[in-house]
Amino acid sequence: MFETIIIIIAILIFSVAAFQDYKTSYVDDWLLLGLGILGLILNYFNLNAIQAIFYSVTGLIILALGFILNKLGQVGSGDIVAFLAIHLLIPFQPQIALIPNVFPFVLTVFINSMLFLTLGSTITYLVFITLNKKLIPEFNKAKFYIMLYIILDVFLLYFNQIKLTMLLLVVEIIMIFFKVFEKSINSIIIQTVNAKEVMDEDIVIVKKNGIEKKILATGKQKENLRGTVKNYYFLPRLVPYILIGLIYSVFFGDFILNILK
Repeated sequence: MFETIIIIIAILIFSVAAFQDYKTSYVDDWLLLGLGILGLILNYFNLNAIQAIFYSVTGLIILALGFILNKLGQVGSGDIVAFLAIHLLIPFQPQIALIPNVFPFVLTVFINSMLFLTLGSTITYLVFITLNKKLIPEFNKAKFYIMLYIILDVFLLYFNQIKLTMLLLVVEIIMIFFKVFEKSINSIIIQTVNAKEVMDEDIVIVKKNGIEKKILATGKQKENLRGTVKNYYFLPRLVPYILIGLIYSVFFGDFILNILK
């Protein structure tokens, strides 16, 4: 009963956060921080010594990796808080899960979320570039990757890894899609905006020494923006996919491992 209540609370709070993210691209950090603090209070003193060590170390790893990736401009602080909150509230796979899992629960949620994000983004971008009549393929960009994937698939099939090959084939098709239609996709998601319109943790393109590079617009980097900048305006919202990954993980565990079984 206690576990069920915790799961319901997590899904409800993440549903609110997902709605915020979808509508505004902004999530109130305190919403998810509060969820994490609640999990810390409920869980920490109910764990045995080994579980408490795992709980603490995993939480510190999430913070450390999140800090590094945030400083490198690869992930926003809200995304870090989201996964940390999941770990603090649900550190282990719930017993109601239909399929047992071997990974830490937060890692399962992360893997599933990224998988659903990739599939969702592919479908979304395909629809948008088709509707906007910007479906302009550039197959030359993908020749090397196509040859590499063919070699990899033949190698796996030689060792009778049929399920793994089929799974990789889906991933490869998606990767080739993004490479072939990179210019078309960028024409949809990148917009030139006034620097004052850039929101905190937007991904923008800046020129440094004549070279364009992507940065996460935070703190001084955001303050230093001038004139107009290229902004990755139409990027997929992550928190809705975290919600989907959370719900799937609670009941079914790791999507990829389930396919490979």
